[in-house]
Amino acid sequence: NAPDADVLILSSDLVLFKIHSKNLIAGSGAFPVHLDKMPMSDPASLEESSEVLGHLFAFLYGDIDHPTLLECDIKLVAAIGLAAHKYLIGAAKTTCFL
Repeated sequence: NAPDADVLILSSDLVLFKIHSKNLIAGSGAFPVHLDKMPMSDPASLEESSEVLGHLFAFLYGDIDHPTLLECDIKLVAAIGLAAHKYLIGAAKTTCFL
């Protein structure tokens, strides 16, 4: 969660993520370019859990180490991999399917 983020995303378990639209656009092929025009009072709701999205969004930021997922349960890794495929987040897809 970035305090200066310009996009709000709500997980299926109602956890709010604050993400930079530039990171979403650069790191994902599936998020629309108009995300930075969405009002901060109206978060985009996604069907994935906060656990999945938390890991997934970590791949969008180059200034932190990408998660290795080695300590994650195989079902969680599979869920992250499916979300990475759905939202076209290449770094996460590569990590999940190694």
